[in-house]
Amino acid sequence: MIYKPYEHQQTTLDFYKANHATFDASEMGCGKSMCIIKDLERLLKLNSKTKTLILAPKSLLHAVWEADFIKFAPHIKTSVATAPTKKREAAFNADANVYITNIDALVWLAKKPNSFWKDYTTIIIDEAEVIKKYERAG
Repeated sequence: MIYKPYEHQQTTLDFYKANHATFDASEMGCGKSMCIIKDLERLLKLNSKTKTLILAPKSLLHAVWEADFIKFAPHIKTSVATAPTKKREAAFNADANVYITNIDALVWLAKKPNSFWKDYTTIIIDEAEVIKKYERAG
C-alpha cells in the first residue's frame, strides 16, 4: 500500500532515522505502528537479515500489528508467537523478519540463551506501561 505519512508521522520517521535508539511515547491512535513498520522497512533495505521483536498486549498481536504489516508492508515476513510453548517455539523458529508476541512471553523469553538475542536489532514494546507488572513481580 502506498501511504503518505501525515506531517507528525513524517517527523517521527525522521526522528527514528536520525537516532540509533528511540522511545516513542506518542498517544494511542496517532499512527505509531505505521511509523515503526516504515522504519523497519528502511532498516531491512540496509540489512536484509535484520530481525525485530515486538512485544504487545495479546489483544493487539493480530488486530493491530499483524494487520498493519499486511496493510503497510505485506512483503515483510512476520510470525506471531502465542502460547502454548510449543506453538510459541514454532513461531520463533519460522523464517521471518519480525516476531510478534505478547508481553506475557517475557518470562519465557528471559530464559532464552544469549545466542537467541544476537540477531535482533530492534525490540519494540507496545503499551510499555504494562511492563510495570513484571517489575513488581521480579
